[in-house]
Amino acid sequence: MNGKWKGLALLAATTLLAAGCSTQGNAQSPKTVVINEDVQFESSLADSSLELSRQEDVQIGDRFTFGMFHGQQLYYNKDGELYSFDIQNEEDTKIASVEIRELSEDGSHGLSYEQDKLLIHNLKTGESKTMEGGSPEQLYFANRAGTEVFQFEMKPDAQIVNLIQIDTGETATWDLSSLDMYPISSIQQIGRDAYLPAKSEKNGYGIYRLMDHGVIEIEEDFHGKVDSIHEFDLLQNGMILFQGSYEGQDGIFLLNRETDQVQLLVAGGEDSEGKWIPSYNLSPDEKKIMFGTPVQVDGKFKANVYMGELVDGKLTNSVRILEHVDINAVISYSGSWSEDSKTAYVATNENGGSVAVFAVK
Repeated sequence: MNGKWKGLALLAATTLLAAGCSTQGNAQSPKTVVINEDVQFESSLADSSLELSRQEDVQIGDRFTFGMFHGQQLYYNKDGELYSFDIQNEEDTKIASVEIRELSEDGSHGLSYEQDKLLIHNLKTGESKTMEGGSPEQLYFANRAGTEVFQFEMKPDAQIVNLIQIDTGETATWDLSSLDMYPISSIQQIGRDAYLPAKSEKNGYGIYRLMDHGVIEIEEDFHGKVDSIHEFDLLQNGMILFQGSYEGQDGIFLLNRETDQVQLLVAGGEDSEGKWIPSYNLSPDEKKIMFGTPVQVDGKFKANVYMGELVDGKLTNSVRILEHVDINAVISYSGSWSEDSKTAYVATNENGGSVAVFAVK
């Protein structure tokens, strides 16, 4: 997970606008502004109207290399067992005597793959259940509590996704054969329905809604202007935040569905190794985001990390919070938020592995 962020399958790679320059604009503008390494570091925590302060870093050693970040808990595998490390209290706790491949958001359920069997573990009760016909690459937790999973099946005549309730075995099924170009890890359950970025011959590329009784409908077609979506969030205010390519421009965008306007929040770009797209990490209250971009320093790729607020459909009060750091992965993986959105965490390789902690008002 170390090094330049191109290693992640869903992302392309980057350089970005200085925080002191404008990072956003009308999405119809084809221009991408790229920062040079000799540009003065204009943003600082003291300069921003976003009220935040950096707390003392927490040393984590190599835990993140084997771990998963959820809130202030860093879960990691060691010697075939699962542990958690509390960032605030700096305490390790053994969770289970099994190595976990994936965790539910609340840390209550985990997936493991043992002797060609896929198991789902209730980490609170210690109970385990075998999932038939699955693999670690084709099973994803559907909800925060880990009580439901998405299961993908590639059949000779169909491409199937199942939504399975773990305790009851109740299953809803959709045939995705009419869709193309869908990253299966991007599927999300929101309420009773599931959502997936994909392309169909009839409606083109967009976000599709998987409804009751196997029904699939287009939720948002972006008027045919979206070429790809890697990450997305359907916000409570009705807007859609997404990372991808819109009208040939790579970046992070916000669609206001009432006005039908797409705002470019953070632009992507191109460097000596190719194109890149910035990644983002949205706070639980949907009012703030962290976003990260790689920069080249003395021939090596480092990262700049920013934080900003989403206000009235725009990115405001953007400030650079980390400069030229070794980051363990794109910010969607290496960053995390507390449940109340008042603390942000970023895992880096500084000092042998540490977490930068930011208090946000």
